[in-house]
Amino acid sequence: MNENVQEPRHPTFLLLTLLSVLTLGSRTSLAAWSYSELPLRSSSFADSDSAPALSYPIAVAADALGSLYVADSGNHVIKRISPAGEMTILAGMPGVAGDVDGVGVAARFRYPSGVAVDIDGTVYVADTANSAIRRIDPGGVVSTVAGKQGEPGVDDGPADLARFGFPTGLALDVHGVLYIADSSNHAIRRIGRDGLVTTIAGRAGHVGYRDGPAHESLLWQPWGLAVDSAGRLIFSDSGSHTIRMLSTDGVTTLFGSAGSRGSRDGNADQARFDRPTGISIDARDRIFVTDSNNHTLRMIDGAEVVTIGGKAGSPGTADGIEGSSRFNYPFDVEVLGDDRLAIVELIGHALRIATETRDSSRRRGISR
Repeated sequence: MNENVQEPRHPTFLLLTLLSVLTLGSRTSLAAWSYSELPLRSSSFADSDSAPALSYPIAVAADALGSLYVADSGNHVIKRISPAGEMTILAGMPGVAGDVDGVGVAARFRYPSGVAVDIDGTVYVADTANSAIRRIDPGGVVSTVAGKQGEPGVDDGPADLARFGFPTGLALDVHGVLYIADSSNHAIRRIGRDGLVTTIAGRAGHVGYRDGPAHESLLWQPWGLAVDSAGRLIFSDSGSHTIRMLSTDGVTTLFGSAGSRGSRDGNADQARFDRPTGISIDARDRIFVTDSNNHTLRMIDGAEVVTIGGKAGSPGTADGIEGSSRFNYPFDVEVLGDDRLAIVELIGHALRIATETRDSSRRRGISR
């Protein structure tokens, strides 16, 4: 593929611009997924009673105790939600964008779009419009890990000299290594425990689509990523509408066809996506994907892709079972354990909980 192919604008970047202006058929299964919106109760002095609980939530992560952390991008804050649904502001001030380190509401972010939680409770944030990676320690102190606010770039090296271009998805491995989907740079980056930033897939600044050795591969707006039980990095290559894998063998396309949008379920050759974004992997190595432009939630179980929530081409906000549920730009998903998932809807301004129930019901309304 020509590396100089014109880059399409991802709908999220269109939304960021807008925000800046506006201030296979049915299948039988032994399990089914049901969806319900999580009622949220705000206990923060900075939240107005009249304000929506969430404004353009774009990423979600969970800690070991079951609390959720949401990148509330429209409010420029990171929110923490207890298992009981009590919502507090962990860092940032609602409605105030900036690039300030500090404690709690004294810190500032600018359209944060990725979160990951380490085993010790440290929260990492992709501060997207600031092109920086930030850290919130368990005491609520915000610091900049790598990159420099407001200075996008492609440089690897020591954290204070490295540069990013609109980073989005984050993932941590068991060793505490942080992986970043550097979306506008079309690359996957890595921050080691030594603080060194390296590009591990794609050619930073070059858009395209090519599998092969990691340093020769080309990516197209990678967005979400997760580490499977074998230590392989699974990521959504949003611009090419594919799900890809980075391993010691290089970059491989697992599902979807580059440049071919669609909503079809099926095996690797048949399945199609339309701007896949968030990814999460459970203990059985099932991969869950928010298929944003299709307004659906997909599951990759072994060699098959199935739609387990929403209906392609039918945006909305409705609880229900699988095809009877509706999403409005689902953008990220997090496995919670005990057969549950958390999903954030960018345009639906909602946090939904999915629960897998074991029965003999038949899935209905799944995209064909």
